[in-house]
Amino acid sequence: MGGPPGPAVAPAAGATARRLEEQSPPPRPSPAGGEGASPGGERADAEGAGGKRPEEQSPPPRPSPTGGEGASQSPPPRPSPSGGEGASPGGERASTRELVLGRVLPGALFGVALVVQGARVQRAWTPVQGWDAVNVLAAVNALLMMLFYGLLVAVYVARLPPRDGDRRPGIVLVSFVGSFAPMCVPLLPAAPRRDWLLLPADLVSMAGIGWTLWSLLCLGRSFAILPQARRLVTSGPYALSRNPLYLGEVVGGWSVFLPTLSWPGAVVLAGTLWLLLVRVRAEECVLARTFGRGYAEYRRRVPRFLPRPRPSSDRELAT
Repeated sequence: MGGPPGPAVAPAAGATARRLEEQSPPPRPSPAGGEGASPGGERADAEGAGGKRPEEQSPPPRPSPTGGEGASQSPPPRPSPSGGEGASPGGERASTRELVLGRVLPGALFGVALVVQGARVQRAWTPVQGWDAVNVLAAVNALLMMLFYGLLVAVYVARLPPRDGDRRPGIVLVSFVGSFAPMCVPLLPAAPRRDWLLLPADLVSMAGIGWTLWSLLCLGRSFAILPQARRLVTSGPYALSRNPLYLGEVVGGWSVFLPTLSWPGAVVLAGTLWLLLVRVRAEECVLARTFGRGYAEYRRRVPRFLPRPRPSSDRELAT
């Protein structure tokens, strides 16, 4: 009938335990060398080469030009000719044109004018003996004209920057030729001197040059050769005429030519007068475009050239 049942059951339980151990997979080593690592650990180990995490492999941020991080390295802007940044070639050409037309060429022409006037002053004072009225007035007129051109140079150098202007090539040519063509009249063949015109011409010239100097002092730093807008000046002689400077130049500067004026000189002065009218119309368009209603009112009340008996009561507008 046998012995006790215990020894017969124990071997069966032991066999079952061994079968379970054989069927269970061995533990997988962790990245650190331990056991029990999860499949996600293997994927992380495969993605991060050398045991590094993905975020550790991202490229470092680029330094910005100012020293910070994360800024893009865009190319630096190109410097402009005047020292600024980002200037275009068109701006460089405009700056060169302004230098030539606004500084170099007028400065050279004014220098020639001063030399010519200096020679006139010397010739005018040479025949002065005692207090001969005709010769003294001629010498004084030449001296006033030299003072006028010297004042032109001073205000031209210190003038204000323009707010608007007309730079069409034809207008530029008209402005320069009309301004400096009268200087060629003394160089042309002269007619025999008309002595009876000496005293009247000198008196008219002195009055015209005085008027011109007054106009130039009132205009001040707004003087220009080309049609440009800086300030709308309506005081002094500009309350009597919209173009007192041109009126003074024609009366004061041209009257000194009358005693010896020849036909070639008369043709030059007539052509200069036509160029002056073209220049005045261009200036009026620029002023109307810049100052609008203020200039329209001033234009309605003040004549273009010849003063009216009763002047207007305008003031200087700097808008």
